[in-house]
Amino acid sequence: MEIKVEGKAKREYSPNLMNLDFEFISTKPTQNEAIECGLQSVRKFVDFLIELKVKKNDIQTKNMIVQQNKEYNEVLRKYENAGYKFIQSISVKLDYDLDLIASLVSGTAKFPTPPNYEINFGLKDEDCAKEEILALAYKNAENQAKAIAIASGKQIDECVSVSFDSFQEKVFSNTNFGVTRDMVKLSSTIEDIKVTFVPADVVIEKTIHCIFTTKP
Repeated sequence: MEIKVEGKAKREYSPNLMNLDFEFISTKPTQNEAIECGLQSVRKFVDFLIELKVKKNDIQTKNMIVQQNKEYNEVLRKYENAGYKFIQSISVKLDYDLDLIASLVSGTAKFPTPPNYEINFGLKDEDCAKEEILALAYKNAENQAKAIAIASGKQIDECVSVSFDSFQEKVFSNTNFGVTRDMVKLSSTIEDIKVTFVPADVVIEKTIHCIFTTKP
């Protein structure tokens, strides 16, 4: 006799990892001016992060783009050259630290040309959490199979098949903290942030499909 069951498991984990992404944009009349101004903003911000005890090795530079900037002329109904735009991104992955978040948000607001940025919250050892969820889902399936077997006057023998959809690549809290340069100067004080900001738990859930056989 074969018993087909679905095993389900769900757990909530407190975030212990922060992924921070910053985007720097500088628009100037000439290409050299855009690059010089943009790189200067990036350097000053990296120095600021290091002052907050962020290790230089934890700061990763991403893509750098320098392109001609175009603006739409409503009168002439066409795009016109409007200097050059410099865009560069950096990312930082750190242990969750509310004090650091508060200092970061407050300090960034003081920059004359602050970057756009977003903070996501996740788990340092998400592979371990996923393995735990799979084990719980399998146990749930096994218990269901045992109950069905007992109701049929039998005993389960072994699991002959397990299948499930793969996990999404990354697991994050539903809370993220995103700020554009227009919003950043409106940021709260350090103490306000420390009192009010609490990221949601990271929720991981999984359904698996199992087939158990019963003893003769």
